[in-house]
Amino acid sequence: MKAYVLLFFLPILAQCSSGPAKSAGPVPTLHNRALQKSWGKPVREQTSDGFRLTYTNPSYSSNRLTILAKKSMWASHQYPPNVRGQKLVNGDFIPTSKPQVFRSATIMGRRIKYYQTDEGSGADAPRFRAVGVQLTNPSGAVGNYLIDYEGEEKEFSLRLAEMGW
Repeated sequence: MKAYVLLFFLPILAQCSSGPAKSAGPVPTLHNRALQKSWGKPVREQTSDGFRLTYTNPSYSSNRLTILAKKSMWASHQYPPNVRGQKLVNGDFIPTSKPQVFRSATIMGRRIKYYQTDEGSGADAPRFRAVGVQLTNPSGAVGNYLIDYEGEEKEFSLRLAEMGW
């Protein structure tokens, strides 16, 4: 009886351990052409499993969009982490941590969740992160993307909507 149960579950277990099928070839490049027009060409860095593209506002270097891409899925949160920040108390900056809920935006016609990672400070802009998303380009190549934005929240939703191949 035990052998029959094992034979039944063996294909399922093998599929679970190997994860979802991965496309052959490089991770497709996700772009924000509107930012490239206004901010210039992004800096591209190769990583062990993909790449990082960083667009930086030439007028304000703390305003930037980073696309991290890889073949494997990104870990995701069931709930967003607390927002980190700081407040001035008696002349000292005290770290703060506030609970939050996921927000949503659209990227290439898909609704995705995002959250704020940092409130920013006088020198740094607030930071937002889109929960990892898997996208398939028109030729069928699959990539997994994590998108970070340092800037105003309303701009982040706009930047996500501008993404494309």
